[in-house]
Amino acid sequence: MDAATAALLGAAISGVVALGGQVVGGWLAYSRQRGQSRNERLGRFMASAQGYIMAVGQVARSQEGRKDELEQELIWTYMDSVDMALAEIKLHDPRQVVEAAVDLDRALGELIGEARKKQFSREDWRTVRDPITKGKMERFNEAARAAMKKVFQ
Repeated sequence: MDAATAALLGAAISGVVALGGQVVGGWLAYSRQRGQSRNERLGRFMASAQGYIMAVGQVARSQEGRKDELEQELIWTYMDSVDMALAEIKLHDPRQVVEAAVDLDRALGELIGEARKKQFSREDWRTVRDPITKGKMERFNEAARAAMKKVFQ
């Protein structure tokens, strides 16, 4: 093999290696961005759901005449945020995460129905709230964590 052929072969190998490095680097960047987007989306849903639950608790503990006013003031912002995050989850996340998020969303709807019924003490409200939301929240957390782990594996 003469020097020109060896130089050409060396340049070709270097080009292939550089291209491979670019492909791997691009894939890693895409994977990292995908994971970061999922973390943000799932975190946004969780934070909105938690805020919603706390706002509904204020409605539940309020006097009968103030429930509608407080619901308008406190809950609608969280509800919009939950709905937007849920729509994103439905488009981008695995079935297990979607199902857990939908179940939690349904529980949130049930929760406000209960909060409207009467004025609750803090302790009475917990006994109503926990059976409705606790298992659903835990199921969503587990599904979200499992989905986040898969992105980084």
